Amino acid sequence: MVKKRGALLALLLAFALVMAACGDDDDAVTTTTAAGTSPTTTTATTEPPAEALSVGLVYDIGGRGDQSFNDSAAAGLDQAKTEYGVEATELEPAAGGENRAELLNLVSEDGADLVIGVGFLFAEAMAEAAANYPDVNFGIVDSVVDAPNVRGMVFAEHEGSFLVGAAAALKSTTGRVGFIGGVEIDLIKKFEAGFIAGAQFINPDIQIDIKYISQPPDFSGFGDPAKGQEIATGMFDAGADIVYHAAGGSGGGLFAAAKAASEATGEQHWAIGVDSDQYLTAGPEFQPYILTSMLKRVDTAVYSTISDAAGGMFSAGVVEYGLAVDGVGYATSGGFVDDISAQLEDLKGQIVSGAITVPVVPGEVAIVNPVGSPENPIQVLYVPSVSAEEIVAGGELLAAQLNATTGLTYEVVVPTSYAATVEAMCASPDNTIGFIPAQAYVLANQLCGVDIGLKSIRFGYDVYWTQFIVPRDSDIQTFEDLEGKTWAYPDATSTSGFLFPSGMFASTGVTPGEGFEAGGHSAVARAIYNGEADFGTTFYSPPVDADFNVLWDGTPENADVPADIVDTCALDADGQIECSGTFPRDARRNIREEAPDVVQMVRIVTLSPDIPNDLMTFGPEFDADTADAIMAAMLDFADTDPDAFATAFDAYSWSGVAVATDAEIDPVRILLDAIGYNIEDLG
Repeated sequence: MVKKRGALLALLLAFALVMAACGDDDDAVTTTTAAGTSPTTTTATTEPPAEALSVGLVYDIGGRGDQSFNDSAAAGLDQAKTEYGVEATELEPAAGGENRAELLNLVSEDGADLVIGVGFLFAEAMAEAAANYPDVNFGIVDSVVDAPNVRGMVFAEHEGSFLVGAAAALKSTTGRVGFIGGVEIDLIKKFEAGFIAGAQFINPDIQIDIKYISQPPDFSGFGDPAKGQEIATGMFDAGADIVYHAAGGSGGGLFAAAKAASEATGEQHWAIGVDSDQYLTAGPEFQPYILTSMLKRVDTAVYSTISDAAGGMFSAGVVEYGLAVDGVGYATSGGFVDDISAQLEDLKGQIVSGAITVPVVPGEVAIVNPVGSPENPIQVLYVPSVSAEEIVAGGELLAAQLNATTGLTYEVVVPTSYAATVEAMCASPDNTIGFIPAQAYVLANQLCGVDIGLKSIRFGYDVYWTQFIVPRDSDIQTFEDLEGKTWAYPDATSTSGFLFPSGMFASTGVTPGEGFEAGGHSAVARAIYNGEADFGTTFYSPPVDADFNVLWDGTPENADVPADIVDTCALDADGQIECSGTFPRDARRNIREEAPDVVQMVRIVTLSPDIPNDLMTFGPEFDADTADAIMAAMLDFADTDPDAFATAFDAYSWSGVAVATDAEIDPVRILLDAIGYNIEDLG
């Protein structure tokens, strides 16, 4: 489908929904998908229910209204009710929790399509229910049940707790903070471990008081606000000025204690909530004393599981919700952490990238992983200009070569758009390499100081061109003849396909008529071949002979295959277009399989001025010595094994690289300024 476009110079960055695939067992090379996905082990999907989905949600002790864990699950259910019209049954165990199995069986027997148990204590009962009701789908929060009809929803609580621990250390004026756990079990120890590690990461000398309300098998610690208040008061009296709880309903006692201590002493005492944004749920009288909350997005997990089931996409296995997918995080309500948000976001970025590994065992410190280690690989980012599969295949070859030469670990990443590639480089400034076009470099350099490294060489050139193509029988003979003619272009992110032609039109006063996004360079060639537009703009690469020697004198008027051999053009035995020993390499060849006569049907009118080739760039804080070593390895790779290098960059037709300077990109800067393209256009 093409997207119609009226305003000539209105700029749009189209988001190409490209997914990278393929795993790798080698520590030197890893491959990721587009950002925003979470790891899931799945079985076959189910058919969507013919009627409204029936959901049974069994809360943990405390139920709806605990202002914490259960309420977060309830929020996810409520969202699903609104969006999908699900029919829900909500149940809560007895105070001792001894009837969990009975409740799961009850809703399963009653005809529920999906049954969710909110809490790890449902694990044993759910394993039995899943076996007894194989046609019912089940979900469990905070645990994993090995069954073909159960999804385990687990969280990286230690990562979110690390951030609120860092916040506590940054905001504490006494150098002493506290942690209250509901019940001393492994799950809650993850909260403790992250909190301690985050606080000590900021202040290695900080004092941290630790206290649990109850010990298993006594789980009353999750529902005893009086005991929570007693413990918190003791911590405040001992000199702590900030206390974090992971104690469910007992957390209400912490809020009361923070309020009382602040009013009694005239000094600010803070509470840190958990699971939900407890500033919004704890009541207005406590809001001035809630610094932040560690968000554990049980609502997201519950909602997404119901959503999948409602759409026939339910899958069993494990889904982990961590910082990378905003499954955990920290709240900003009240504005009390606004002054330290930049530091917290930096720490979040380091955890997501692997620069920091957060412990799950209390007492262990966070590990800072050097750039290029297996835990913190250098991210090699490619713009999604062709299929992700092609990019990943070449990227893994390059990563393996660079690992062999530099000893560093690399991760191949294909973000979902040009803008996302630039944003990823700015978000991880010390461990990203980006293979990006010149206009993306200009914007990235302006946005956050991304550095230039190498420029690509294609067919002996370190520049390329826009070609203006028309049907061969068209009466368009010159650039000026494009006045008022319909225009097919790849998309508004394309340097050769849109930006440079726009600059040429603006500077010459030639105004084309209606234009549309064809959806890529190949699609433009196809549109002209099919007569869907008067002219199109795509990249140009000069024709070569059988030995890849360039057959072009460098003048626009001789850019096309010579007219006297056009009639000889046909596919050779290797599936390439050959015209009496001349092989076209421009965008027309991309549709040769479906249109082997494309050269006979589509001709080149003229070319643009030189456009700098795509670039290898580095994040703004990338270590200079490491960047030099990587560039040296790239240059050596291209020089000593050109065939392997060309294979690694087959998706982009790179045949070599050379050192680039920022000044070489000035023509692109001037162009972007001329057409008003700036950082805001990244979207």
